[in-house]
Amino acid sequence: MSSDQPRRASMYSRREQLERFMREEFAFLVTQHEYLETLAKREAMFTTMYYTKQSLGFRIVLDYRDQTLYPDLIRPPQGLEPKVGYLVGDQVVRVPLVVLFEDMLHIVDQQVTLLTQTLGAGSLDSQGAREGIAGLREIIERYLEIIEAQPLDELLPSADVFNRILRSHRRR
Repeated sequence: MSSDQPRRASMYSRREQLERFMREEFAFLVTQHEYLETLAKREAMFTTMYYTKQSLGFRIVLDYRDQTLYPDLIRPPQGLEPKVGYLVGDQVVRVPLVVLFEDMLHIVDQQVTLLTQTLGAGSLDSQGAREGIAGLREIIERYLEIIEAQPLDELLPSADVFNRILRSHRRR
């Protein structure tokens, strides 16, 4: 990097601002759609926010170590959250939003493609994280009615069905 280029701020160095920005961006879920916001975890290298409503919710993880964010559709925690993966027993409790949009709802949208590329690249600086959060909000806002209209067993399918979906997603 040449000395005349500004240094990009890391996500971690802007942690407070990113958390505040995320809350602001997803406030529409609380104010317009009756979701509950919960700061579930604030660990050394992660911040996890939940937005839940009845049997459906969103989990967004700001990962400061890998410098990315992980958005998921969730079955709201009932004391059950996988330590690793997507299952508790044989019940799917978490689905990556990218997989939901592309492979389950078959949404073809330039914004979804851009978000997929951004999150897949990893190593976001604080500005890239802000753009990812804003893009994610736009997508959720645009498709929330479609998501909420789906039967829960299609959004959070059986373990066998979900594993087939994941395998086909990873082959691309």
